Amino acid sequence: MQIPQTADLAFVYDQIFSKKNISEDNLIRYLQMARFDPRLMEILIDYGFSNWQKWNPIKLKQNEYKMHQPALLGIYFELLSALIQDEGFTILAKMIQANIKKAPGEIFYFGIHPFDPVMARLLVHESHSVFQRWGFYEPDLPISKSKQKKFNFSKAKKADRMKILDQLILQKKYIQMGHYEEILGKNNFSVSRRTLELDLCGHPKLQSRGKTKGRIYRVLGYKD
Repeated sequence: MQIPQTADLAFVYDQIFSKKNISEDNLIRYLQMARFDPRLMEILIDYGFSNWQKWNPIKLKQNEYKMHQPALLGIYFELLSALIQDEGFTILAKMIQANIKKAPGEIFYFGIHPFDPVMARLLVHESHSVFQRWGFYEPDLPISKSKQKKFNFSKAKKADRMKILDQLILQKKYIQMGHYEEILGKNNFSVSRRTLELDLCGHPKLQSRGKTKGRIYRVLGYKD
């Protein structure tokens, strides 16, 4: 992936702010550049919010193969889905996201965070669940202040999380973090990986087994 230079980013900003239509091919290219510039990602979210009806889904899927990491297109439409409450957009997002595999566990932005083991662990633990669902690690959502009130992912209060976890415990003999994260995501709750871990480790009816990466939680007193 080519690293964009300052002049490249300035050109893209100019194209977007001039209110010119962004072609499907350029959207793919700009999204890849945005992994080097969080502000550009935020601007592209704003652009998509207002202009999604101009995109041809077939052209977007045709350009998908050009991407270094196609999961980037998946998370872009995931973020827009939390902003756009429109049946037509829901259909479009499902078409675009179909058959896209999530990333294998990548820090989302390149060259933004200090490169050291401590920061890497922090990014993993504090990563936003929306990013995690597509295999990326990043704690901050690229949503502008003007759109944050529309964003349909809310911070889950502990009491609400415990109600969901208690229901999950009644259904399973063993629980993995992914099970818990998936259900919270379906309820549009935004939770960091560290919070998920604390909820599971602190629940009196769960006993942890294994190391962090493959850890499972056995339900105490489970009856078949």
